[in-house]
Amino acid sequence: MKFIIAILLALLFLETQSQRLVDGSDVSIMSYWNVEDTLDFQYNRSRHAFEDTSSLYDVTWNIQLVVTDSTDDSYTLDWYYKDFTSEIRSNGEIMDELAEEVLQKMKGLRIKYRTNELGTFTTIINWKEIRPILNKIYVYQYQKLGTTQYGTQMQNDFSRTKSIYIDQSAFEASHLMREIQQFHYLYGVLVTEGEVQQFQMEQQSPLTNGSIPVDVSLQLSKLDKVAAVGEITIKQKFGEEAIEILINATKDRFRQIGREIPEDVDVPLIDITEEYKFKYDLNSGWPIEISHIKETKSEYSHSVDESTFNLNPNKVSSLE
Repeated sequence: MKFIIAILLALLFLETQSQRLVDGSDVSIMSYWNVEDTLDFQYNRSRHAFEDTSSLYDVTWNIQLVVTDSTDDSYTLDWYYKDFTSEIRSNGEIMDELAEEVLQKMKGLRIKYRTNELGTFTTIINWKEIRPILNKIYVYQYQKLGTTQYGTQMQNDFSRTKSIYIDQSAFEASHLMREIQQFHYLYGVLVTEGEVQQFQMEQQSPLTNGSIPVDVSLQLSKLDKVAAVGEITIKQKFGEEAIEILINATKDRFRQIGREIPEDVDVPLIDITEEYKFKYDLNSGWPIEISHIKETKSEYSHSVDESTFNLNPNKVSSLE
């Protein structure tokens, strides 16, 4: 997930880079980090469907983030997946076991990347080192599922995934970078208390191998000037054009595994909404908490995808 730079350019508050909390009710989200700053925090992601209460995907990662270098116009960071806890029951025994095993293979992964001087993500550094690790994971998945009903789909997914991770820009837009992109989502953005910013953005979609239009509203929902803590709320709505793109992409995926869908099939009305909440320590620029909820409804189904970052302030040197 990332904002289009051109859309947010008007929101950037470059004139006051030396100020942490602007006079009045304006806040600019900026980084004031130091080399060797270390954050230990938890990232939880869960998915569940209301019509299937027996299905559950709930994974919590312990992540360590270290600032390894700093220049006048950039920071270099190391994102380390230390270990995890999980509860998964969804697609049958073999799929649940596979999900657990893939998580085990992700444990210990390090992603090195850079931001600009404001804390906005700019580029992944070690993508060529990570690519063979991901290839091994997908080869393992295919070997595990090759003789099952999921084998054909896995083969198509594997071919598609290899094309996704073929270059750096595609890598940065992939699912692997979702947590990092979300963590750095708002750096460089100016918000005013009580004012709602409304615009349309292009959101990256791994399902479509491209982007889809999304309507967005953004506001500074809470501001504590004494504690220098600000909370920002973002709401996103997928309109008819975005829904149609997603439906067509889903039909294409079914065709890839030999399940043709008639053109005149009655596709149910689908409603997709997302809400993000970001809480920042404005003196350091580190987030204190980030939460996200995505709700998908139709006349046949209702599912929720949630994720939360919980920062441990005691382990951030710049907050001590």
